[in-house]
Amino acid sequence: MKYLNKYLLCLISGALLTLSFAPFNQFYLGIICPLILLLCLQHASPKQAFWRGLIFGIGLFATGISWVYVSIHTYGNADIPLSLLITALLVLIMALFPALMVFSLAKWSKLSRLNGMLCAFPAAWVLFEWMRSWIFTGFPWLLLGYSQISSPLAGFAPILSVFGVSLAAVWTSAALLAAWQSPKRARLFIIIALILVWGLGQGLRSVHWTKPDGSAVKVSMVQGNISQSIKWSQAYQDQILQTYQSLNKQAWGSSLIFWPEAAVPLLPEQVYGYLNSLNQAAKSNHAAILLGLPLDNATTQQYYNGAIVIGNGQGLYLKRHLVPFGEYVPLLNILGPLLNSLTIPMSSFSEGPDAQALPIMNGISVAVFICYESAFPEEFRDTLQNAQLIATLSDDSWFGHSLGLYQHQEMDQMRALETGRYLVRSTNNGGTSVVNPQGKIIASLPAFTAAVLNAQIIPMTGRTPWLIIGIWPLLGLILAMLMLSVIVERMQTASACRQPNIT
Repeated sequence: MKYLNKYLLCLISGALLTLSFAPFNQFYLGIICPLILLLCLQHASPKQAFWRGLIFGIGLFATGISWVYVSIHTYGNADIPLSLLITALLVLIMALFPALMVFSLAKWSKLSRLNGMLCAFPAAWVLFEWMRSWIFTGFPWLLLGYSQISSPLAGFAPILSVFGVSLAAVWTSAALLAAWQSPKRARLFIIIALILVWGLGQGLRSVHWTKPDGSAVKVSMVQGNISQSIKWSQAYQDQILQTYQSLNKQAWGSSLIFWPEAAVPLLPEQVYGYLNSLNQAAKSNHAAILLGLPLDNATTQQYYNGAIVIGNGQGLYLKRHLVPFGEYVPLLNILGPLLNSLTIPMSSFSEGPDAQALPIMNGISVAVFICYESAFPEEFRDTLQNAQLIATLSDDSWFGHSLGLYQHQEMDQMRALETGRYLVRSTNNGGTSVVNPQGKIIASLPAFTAAVLNAQIIPMTGRTPWLIIGIWPLLGLILAMLMLSVIVERMQTASACRQPNIT
């Protein structure tokens, strides 16, 4: 019965952890839930730890990425059994990361000791989060650091990225448990350390790592709210183009105008007259428009999910990190038949090149990211270069009325905070917003409405520590914590072996 209670606690704490992320934003659960997991792992065998970690992961991902079912069933047109099967498989695969993480810990560390709690557990948690961000092309959803976007710990993001915030959050969980279980003297030191970590995080939140590079600029984001059910239908193409053209009239007067991912669901040569007319209108209104649309290479017969600048500016962007099964099919020869069960309109795209010139809009350099790309902090950092502004173009209608829309927006908040720049989000149906360099949303549109968001941004220059140093110092810190834990563990084991056995 005692073991069953621990498994149930792991399941509940994993599910509750979802409430720490957007749209619920209960950041304290991002501290409490890992604490409960750690408590359940103390004195567990490696096998018990594996199953408890797996159940914790199932609780987290079954609730946190439930939007996958919506995407596959509602918009991929798969039947219910297949949709449930694919979603369950993804949840299980993601749950293996915390399962393997705690299994490894139970193998070579005692999580009831201070070294296991304060060094091994936080370091291993972040190491496995980092691995999850790139293994099998990566799925960096629900990284713990995102839950702290509104807490003092977010101050570490411009230095160590979201992974550093995760480390501070998990260390806090472990320190609270250690303080509760430790003698008074050790408890005092742990509490002082907690105060210092949170105080430092709060202090860092007030640091401005970048500075303005010009005066305020008026921007507009056009949200068309086009249903996925008609977006790629030839019968509705004229209606979609007219919707955006009509909405865009409300944006004249802005220097920079942004349309969402695939706002124009046709190749440029198919809408040449439309784009030429819009280009002339933009120039007459002294505006630059960045709009999403599919692009092709006639020579190579490749297609790209991209964006182009028209009006007062130049440049284009080709999406680099594609969504598996959504925009391309990995192992096509083996998994290609899966497309016979799904109706996915953009499943044959090619990746854009790694090195691309930044688009220029009315003299402002803009780093462009399309949808899923903004979930990858390291790729985001590599692409940013010397951009003065960040633009995310997305079509989050694939999420439906699920949590995915809000979780995606929360990731963009973290990207703005990490890089110290304004970030504009132009989406098809919700999450259209402007985020300031402190990671706060300063303007937004209601979801599922057709409207235009007008706001002001300031071009920024300079680099945060994260943009300068990257991930390696954090990985070095994690490795040092793991090595320290192992050394202390061996010393304690050797000391216990030398103790005389008095009976």
